[in-house]
Amino acid sequence: MSDIEEKTIGAETDVAVPELAQPGVTSAEGDGKTSGGPPRGGPPGAGPGGPRGDPSKGGPPGRGGGPPPPHFLAKIGMKALARNGGLLFLVLWASGMWIYGTLGGAAGRAHNLKVLVVDLDGGAVGAALTNATSATNAASVPSFVTATDMSADEAAQAVFNGKYWAAVVANEGVSTALNTSLTSDSSYNASAAYTFYGATVRYYTAFSGFVQPGVVEALAAASELVDAYAAETVAGSTLAASQASTLADTSGYTFFDVAPLPFQDRVFLNTFGIVISHLSQFFFNMMMSGIFNGVGIYRNTTIARLLKRSYPIKFGWTLLTSLSLCSFPLIYASGYALEAKTFFALWSAEWVYTVINFNTIHAILSFVPVPYISLCVFPWVVTSISSCIAPIEVSSGFYRISYIFPAHAYFNTVITAWGKGAVNRLHIYLPVLAAWLVVTELVWLFGIRTIAVRSTKPPPARR
Repeated sequence: MSDIEEKTIGAETDVAVPELAQPGVTSAEGDGKTSGGPPRGGPPGAGPGGPRGDPSKGGPPGRGGGPPPPHFLAKIGMKALARNGGLLFLVLWASGMWIYGTLGGAAGRAHNLKVLVVDLDGGAVGAALTNATSATNAASVPSFVTATDMSADEAAQAVFNGKYWAAVVANEGVSTALNTSLTSDSSYNASAAYTFYGATVRYYTAFSGFVQPGVVEALAAASELVDAYAAETVAGSTLAASQASTLADTSGYTFFDVAPLPFQDRVFLNTFGIVISHLSQFFFNMMMSGIFNGVGIYRNTTIARLLKRSYPIKFGWTLLTSLSLCSFPLIYASGYALEAKTFFALWSAEWVYTVINFNTIHAILSFVPVPYISLCVFPWVVTSISSCIAPIEVSSGFYRISYIFPAHAYFNTVITAWGKGAVNRLHIYLPVLAAWLVVTELVWLFGIRTIAVRSTKPPPARR
């Protein structure tokens, strides 16, 4: 007779319950056999340390029906925590080194940023600009490129198109106006000597940190040369009040932003604007997974059933969050307006990037065990931020890999939308976003299939 036999409870029910056989007790069938005697495998105490399930006597814990003792569970838990914590620590270091390395030594690579110099004056003021910029050859300042056959409008358009980070133009006739003011009683506008064109929509932190200081420094050097020229021109002369005023302020510049982004929270676009897209999709997917598991949607289901539920949820959530993310800056952007078609272009780019993040996070939750999810999500967020926190030109050669990240393509796409067509590189970045959208959509579908297949499998037997 087996160690376990079934007894029927009453005549009214067909439910059978197992009854553990006791040593020395006659079976209910009255066959004269007992379920007692030595258990299989030898008498009590045989084997490694004692009966099965008696950890106090050295037996394997938890195999005889009793739960493992707390100290045994604590030991297993601490080992797992140490292992996973060590892996997370390594990921933390790798991610930190990655993002800090993005701007490591960036000042020494500022010369990769090109600034256009145009002399439309042809006199002393224009010569002072070209001489000052040609003498600037430090690696920590932008490189100045001189053009001789370009108008001021063409220079501004070159900055708008993204060919140059900025342009400095010595305006036509400014030397003549300076000489006239120095030799006669006439007015002179020093700020009309040079025009400085920039596009603040394009990586504002790089523009304000590298481009603008370098250009201002070059203009200051040019101003010193113009001062020397003016002083030599009026040497030994008695100056009228207007002449003395001109001599005190011989040159200056006027800044013109060809692609303005006139709200202060623009610095968040390539930092918090990237992180919040990841976090919103991560927490929503975590919440959806927990709820669906709790109510049984992920139990004994099919691919078709999951797709029928998941596609509307994904479409609605990503559409809503992308609309919110591209609307936040506009709420506080006083005096800045976008045309309807430009706003929908911005929303479309934001939605594509949000779907990519949704699919990626969902795939991680579908394939990766819970203790290892952070090891995948954390690097995904960090590498995304580092790929768009600074322009490729000031990063080391290794970080050219940023071109393949969807965050880099997304940010450079929305730059064009925010700048109303400025720095248009859509022929490069839209195919990158499209490729990521297709690949992550396929991975998301495979994740749905994995969940459906897993839901039909019986749970593993407890050891």
